[in-house]
Amino acid sequence: MQPYVTDLLKRYGQDKRVLIWDLFNEPDNPNSGSYGSRELQNKDDAAAKLVRLAFEWARQVDPEQPLTVGLWRGPAWNQTSELNLVHQAACEQSDVLSFHDYGDPTSIKSRLAQLKGLNRSLFCTEFMARGKDSTFEVILPILKEEKVAAYCWGLVDGKSQTI
Repeated sequence: MQPYVTDLLKRYGQDKRVLIWDLFNEPDNPNSGSYGSRELQNKDDAAAKLVRLAFEWARQVDPEQPLTVGLWRGPAWNQTSELNLVHQAACEQSDVLSFHDYGDPTSIKSRLAQLKGLNRSLFCTEFMARGKDSTFEVILPILKEEKVAAYCWGLVDGKSQTI
């Protein structure tokens, strides 16, 4: 994976079109729907090591843009001692704290309150779950008011949510 990370960052690390590098999406995802009991038993440890290596490789290239790995599940994010190893690595290594929240307005407000205590710029990289009242209409005004950057990773298409 090192050549992939370093080659990509060497090629685009000074490109003004790139806003941020999300080095690893949901590295601690249990993938229970895909792998079930065949998933690594020590996944948190293995994924945390890979997250730290990805940051190390990226920092060697020294891209112009900030680096991040997103928080996406688990206990209160401001209680770093309670976080799993992947989220601990993400909090320690990320230049900008990115996160996912598919909950309703109360959920995202709670997560924002937790993250603000970590004193870093925030970037919401996944949201929008219509069935949970996480829509553009209700979430974007909250993020704007809190001065949190955001983007939606997929294209919204009718009832299927994304494509």
